[in-house]
Amino acid sequence: MSMATKPTLDLGDQTLRRAVVVTSIIVLCVVVAGAAARATWPAVFAPGAPLLQSTAILGALLLVGAFVAALAKRFGGAARAGFRLHVWLALLGVVLVAFHSTGAWSKAPMSLLVITLALVALGGWGRTRGAHAMAATFGSKRGGFTNQHASPEDVSQSASRRAQFAALIERKRALLAAVLTDADEAQFSVQAIHCLQHPLFAWRYQRLVLEEAQLLGRYTLRAQAWWRLVHQLLAWSFVLGLLIHIVLVTFFAGYVADGKQPYWWHISAWDF
Repeated sequence: MSMATKPTLDLGDQTLRRAVVVTSIIVLCVVVAGAAARATWPAVFAPGAPLLQSTAILGALLLVGAFVAALAKRFGGAARAGFRLHVWLALLGVVLVAFHSTGAWSKAPMSLLVITLALVALGGWGRTRGAHAMAATFGSKRGGFTNQHASPEDVSQSASRRAQFAALIERKRALLAAVLTDADEAQFSVQAIHCLQHPLFAWRYQRLVLEEAQLLGRYTLRAQAWWRLVHQLLAWSFVLGLLIHIVLVTFFAGYVADGKQPYWWHISAWDF
């Protein structure tokens, strides 16, 4: 007799808020402690010293892992399990990278730090307040889509909006039914395998998803409609920036050292 698989629980708002707050406090503490340690033992706690370079490598791997975990749904994985892993890897990675900096902000790639903070802040908002705001927009009678106390003009506009969304959703369902007959439009997301097996379908469906987001942005707060896309763009920017940073400190150590002798592990000291 087979046993039923226990469903993976999603992170609650309170748990997520506590995790972000605790992580923020830990980050502040490790930065202060790292700066104090660097002032006392500069050779040991310099950002590029063996201990902290190893910390940076581990932190970078965790952050890249968080990026990959967020794509679990796109590769057929469990979305909730991927999200939980995404959160914990990201928060732990931020702590390690912050310790690696030891408060040497002038020497750290500030753009990566700003992007990381923006990712945490925007992701936390989107999964808590943003999610509730979106639910209220569609679930409340005062959301602009249905309102029994609205004026005739508002009722007419609301009916037009509903008709636009209904037509768009019907186009998505028709396109989906032509390729994947057992898929549910309300839960479907284009995955990597769809891009390989049905590239034209994936492209057309993503165009409809973007059109839906644009339509949603006209009738709701833009933050509700676009926060996820901005979060994804920031994540890709972070990965690209991290790759550039790794290449520079590993192969162009002479450029990063700015005329000084590189003290961290590197393959070459090229300059340009």
